[in-house]
Amino acid sequence: MRLVKSSFTLFKPLIVLLILALVAMLSACSGNSNEPKPAADPETNQKTGDTGSGDSGTPAKEPVKLTIYGAGAADVPGVQTDPVAKEIERITGITIETAAADENKLKLMLADGDLPDILMVDHKYVKQLIEGNHVLALDDLLKTNGQEIEKAMPQALEYFRQNMSAGQNKLYFLPIHTGTDAVVAAQAPQYDYSIGFFARWDYYKDLGYPEIKSTDEFLEMLAEMQKRHPTTEDGKKVYGISAFNDLGLWPFIIQNAFGEGYFNGPGMYVQDASGNAFELLTDMNSAFWHSMQYYFKANQLGLLDPEAFTQKMDQYSAKLDNLQLLSSMASWWIGGGNKKLAEQGNPDAGYALIPIQGAYVYKGASSPSGWAGKYLAISKNSKHPDRALDLLNFLSSPDGSRLAASGIKDKDWTLVNGQPELTDETIQASKTMEKFGDQTGIGKYGNLQGIDDFVVHPDDKGLINLFYSPKVFQTKLTPFEKTYSEYYGATYPGEALEKLEAAGKIKWGAIDSTVQTGLDTAPDDIKRIDAKVEELVKTTIPKLILAKNEGEFNSVKDQFLDNLQKLNYDQSKQFWDQAWKTALDKGAVFKK
Repeated sequence: MRLVKSSFTLFKPLIVLLILALVAMLSACSGNSNEPKPAADPETNQKTGDTGSGDSGTPAKEPVKLTIYGAGAADVPGVQTDPVAKEIERITGITIETAAADENKLKLMLADGDLPDILMVDHKYVKQLIEGNHVLALDDLLKTNGQEIEKAMPQALEYFRQNMSAGQNKLYFLPIHTGTDAVVAAQAPQYDYSIGFFARWDYYKDLGYPEIKSTDEFLEMLAEMQKRHPTTEDGKKVYGISAFNDLGLWPFIIQNAFGEGYFNGPGMYVQDASGNAFELLTDMNSAFWHSMQYYFKANQLGLLDPEAFTQKMDQYSAKLDNLQLLSSMASWWIGGGNKKLAEQGNPDAGYALIPIQGAYVYKGASSPSGWAGKYLAISKNSKHPDRALDLLNFLSSPDGSRLAASGIKDKDWTLVNGQPELTDETIQASKTMEKFGDQTGIGKYGNLQGIDDFVVHPDDKGLINLFYSPKVFQTKLTPFEKTYSEYYGATYPGEALEKLEAAGKIKWGAIDSTVQTGLDTAPDDIKRIDAKVEELVKTTIPKLILAKNEGEFNSVKDQFLDNLQKLNYDQSKQFWDQAWKTALDKGAVFKK
């Protein structure tokens, strides 16, 4: 689950940071386990040096060491010796040597022409790498060494030929984490959900668990909570809502935008689940104006923290830690407050997502084309391009992707009544072992994983990433999370929301973000306009929210719209309208 970075600070990356992170979600924090088929395995009789997917009679290939830039093992560059790396070596005959992703280092390598065997790069380097003759076209090599890649992601490969080849219609780059579209994402289990309308659950209980049907009713609920609990135990004033100023517009819009089923994008735009774009500033029914009304009403009710426009994110987080805020816009900042309340011994006390009837709950943003801005290429410098593709081919097979995400079969996971499960020892280690990923290799090579975590393995019907399972989720429960889940008849927080969705009380915001992979970069003249618009938005938000009444709010709004036109916003809007439409058309390959 991931959030796409805007060219505006409209939505800067979710604490990924996300976001996105954020968000992931939020996203690849655990590794997937593989069912390897080496020659030493008596069940498969496959020889060491095979790719893990070929004929068991294929002769072993020559062992080689490959250097990979940006493999995902940034904390431990060099030759990798963790169990997953050794298992990959046992199956493929390839030793992995990694170099941490460092943009300055990449620029030096490009200038010198001294590139490693395999590179993981961002979209902005695609044209430079192709036109500089730094990377190989893989079409012919794929026919002999890439059968698993072709099987796993045929549509994504076609998309990359069309859109990631500098107009040559060749395959220079391979995607990672392919196969999760909005349908797959909507079905994927999650331990909890990160973005929404969070509030004090113990106070919600005291109010009798009222059914909340709108954001207005959510504010009215906060007002009643504030009336009953005006200060913290140490005398600090309590506020209903707050925000911060170091991520641009994002903190002021995220709850309403995502609650209405949208996802952030470049320009002053959001997209819906299908990739359709919606402009924010001149549409009076947009998530931006709904958000401004929301914060305006909060201020009218005396709920708004007066430092919302001046404080940084760290100060916002500290206020939640100190229980000075009754609500949060996302789960990333409630851990400290929940820990403090847990220490007081009340299992009902904590911040939790309060469902708003009929609203969307953000399920994640994903694309069958894979992770945006993370593309693999084989350099022209590689002395073993065939073996480099062998490695990527194996890690794009269901078994190879499972190995990267979940670890080694019969060591980290096993089959129980025909179903794949992580062992109790692996689950416990993931909770207690320092630098679990570095030590075990599980999740460490996510940047080489061809198939996404939420795709089902064709053989055992389990997810590629076995950490996304009720068995694992239930080991993470705090007493408060258990209380929250049980109120909805669930065994973990995510299941509570899943039950509400099944009952038709909420909707999933499962976003197909393919459109954003194909978005053009704004030219310099549009970037200049957008920067001025961003500054105007930043200075106007406090005036709107702090307006004394509706009349003043509307006056500020009218002046803002006039100022937009003076900044030639129509030119920016025209560019982005067309860019979104063109990008949406590019994704037609996934509709076939």
